[in-house]
Amino acid sequence: MTSADVADLAARRDSIRTRWTEVLGLDRASSALASPEILVYMIDHTLDDLFAALARQVGEAIPAPPPATCACGRNPYLQYFAAGRQAVLEALVLGQSIVLGLNPAERDLALRELERAYNSIEREHIENFCAICQFNPARGAPANLASLPAWDR
Repeated sequence: MTSADVADLAARRDSIRTRWTEVLGLDRASSALASPEILVYMIDHTLDDLFAALARQVGEAIPAPPPATCACGRNPYLQYFAAGRQAVLEALVLGQSIVLGLNPAERDLALRELERAYNSIEREHIENFCAICQFNPARGAPANLASLPAWDR
């Protein structure tokens, strides 16, 4: 990703935030912590982290780590980061669509670098929340959630 790509994404920050909020509001919250009304307050901080990570890694061709996973699926960051991924990728594609003669290799590199930066931020948040989750099997939660009483599921 070139510094121009990072600058273009940064210039689209307001539209990214707006789109992220819209997409986040489309899903039904899996818990009170996953409420879009709560999660929207994290968007600016997450974008700050993303733009800082992108500025540090300009031109590196290291593969992106896979997105983080959650054993129980209750992590409020799952929906949050899925919505953000869509908003950020849309902004990148829109920015690239107006560049005449864009080199396909540069286009693909920008996407890989964005995915790497985004996935690392996503992974950190999801894994940190999972580390304290009462449903995390590593913390002694039942591996089969069906064995929990109905009020704990």
